[in-house]
Formats: sequence, structure tokens, C-alpha cells
Amino acid sequence: MLYCSELAEPQKLLPYILQPEISRLSPETMAVYIQAATKIFGFWAMELAERWNDEDLAEVKGVVDLIVSRITILVGSEHIEVQERVSHRMLRLYELLY
Repeated sequence: MLYCSELAEPQKLLPYILQPEISRLSPETMAVYIQAATKIFGFWAMELAERWNDEDLAEVKGVVDLIVSRITILVGSEHIEVQERVSHRMLRLYELLY
């Protein structure tokens, strides 16, 4: 996750990586985008946990809502690999949050 450490605000990259237009890409490329978003979110969440402040909660909820709303669109993908990755990532997000 070395590349994440190069980002000043990694969470701000997520809306760009998870644009609805990625659904038009090849299944392999969509899988890479989903994987990258997961890694970026994980890195950011880990950084926040190390210096947690209650004011961060609203931003975390907003980012999680964004991720869930964007990847939920991909659950209906015709490509099984994409469906599996999205389903797995959504399950992991719910496990982390609840």
C-alpha cells in the first residue's frame, strides 16, 4: 500500500475510482478498480483509527455510503467475477462497521 501513503487525502480519490462509468469497462478492469478502492479505503481507515477523533465519524459514514452506493450498482453486472468481488467487498464493509 505504498502508493496510498503518497496521497494527501486518499478518501477523496474514491469517488473518481468508483464512477458509475466503470461499469462499461472490461470485467478484469472493473475488478482492479474495486480492489484499488478497497485498498485505498482500508489504508485511510487505518490511518484514521490511529488518530481517531469523534469528528471523523461523519466523514467515515459519508465515504462508506459513497462506496456502498457506487458498488451496489455493480452487483447487477452481467460479469460473475465483478458480482463476486462487489459482494465480497460489501460484506467486508458491513462486517467492519457492525
